[in-house]
Amino acid sequence: MMRLHPSVLAILICCAVVAVSLEARADDPCAEGQLDSSPVQEQTLYLVWHGTVRYEMDKQIERAFDKVKDRTKIVMLILSSCGGKADAMDKAIVVLRRIRQTHALFTIVQNGAMCGSACIPIFLQGTHRFGAPASVWLLHHSSGVAADGDTVAYLANPTVTERTFKEYFVPAGVSKRWLKKVRAKIKSGDYWQTGRDLWESKSGVLTTQLQDLEKRDKIKIQHFMPTVVCGDFCRG
Repeated sequence: MMRLHPSVLAILICCAVVAVSLEARADDPCAEGQLDSSPVQEQTLYLVWHGTVRYEMDKQIERAFDKVKDRTKIVMLILSSCGGKADAMDKAIVVLRRIRQTHALFTIVQNGAMCGSACIPIFLQGTHRFGAPASVWLLHHSSGVAADGDTVAYLANPTVTERTFKEYFVPAGVSKRWLKKVRAKIKSGDYWQTGRDLWESKSGVLTTQLQDLEKRDKIKIQHFMPTVVCGDFCRG
């Protein structure tokens, strides 16, 4: 794993201008998933996944990475997704772990974006994980669908949920105390959190909190330019 000094992290994030328009920010996080990428800048590959976690996510990421892996040291994966298929999530994580063996992998959820369900274990693969205070996060039991005539029911599968916690949350350094709270909450339904909630509860999901103020002159550029404040806002 590549370890970077906090000041280097701040420079990389603050100076990053990713070709992601404001319209992309507003995309439906539950739409069909799609990967966008920008040309390599400063030995960094920027990938943006918006929409559901679906089949082909792993292959899209792998293709984008393999084309430029010899010219990059850092991969930044920006996420906006309400979740998706568990087996598609597993396959995407296999690819991200392969990338992580040779490159620093940053995962980012920006202000106004969502990372729910199957998106969260993917986010947790980042060697450095950036989240905005006004981002939205959803946790719930893994579930399947059962149909009986006109009635459709979602059946929770705690066994798969526990497997996900064990394989993806705990190895990423997520707090066991926080996971205990999550288990209690999701027994009765969906558990919503903001990025600020995750940070202030010391969940361990985020390693760095993004700033919650964007200057309007930067917004006019119609590019994503997250700003990291290191110091009190950086942990780990």
